[in-house]
Formats: sequence, C-alpha cells, structure tokens
Amino acid sequence: MINLANASSETPTVRLAKAGATRVLVVDDEPTLRRSVVRMLVASGMEAIPVEDGAAALAMLERERVHVALVDLMMPKMNGLELLQKLRSSHPGVEVIMM
Repeated sequence: MINLANASSETPTVRLAKAGATRVLVVDDEPTLRRSVVRMLVASGMEAIPVEDGAAALAMLERERVHVALVDLMMPKMNGLELLQKLRSSHPGVEVIMM
C-alpha cells in the first residue's frame, strides 16, 4: 500500500499492492477535490487514476483499463455530459458516475 502523505499530487496513477482492485478513473478539474476522492478510494481498497479533464480521461482510457469513471459535471473545455457521450461510444464497458 502506498503512503499517501508522501504521494505527489501530480502522480498520474495511485496504485495499491493488492491485485484485482477495482480501478477507478477520477476526472475533476479541481486538484483538491481530485486528491480527496483519490485518497478516499485508495483507503477503501481501490486503485485510483486521477486526471484533470475530459481530454486527459480519454487519453488515459486508451492506455489503461478501468471499471468505473467518476466524472465531474462542470469542467472547462469538455463538460461531464460531453465526456459521458464520448465514453459511451468509445468505452461502453466503463460504468460512469457523475459528480
């Protein structure tokens, strides 16, 4: 398990040593909220991958497989609903929870 006190806020992926953990993509433009959600997920035994916007989320999904995406509704450039539409067409197996 990682020590969150020493984790960089810019770490692209926060992983647990536990194999088979649920993988959650956290998409939020607010760094403080994004870090808080990641900490909560990791403390709950999940693997969290934080990204700052919809474009970064789509790029990450081309490289990483996730089970769930937690998506902020209000983001600049591409809002949560626009991202949801793109996720549904390009990654239909990913469950999406709007925040």
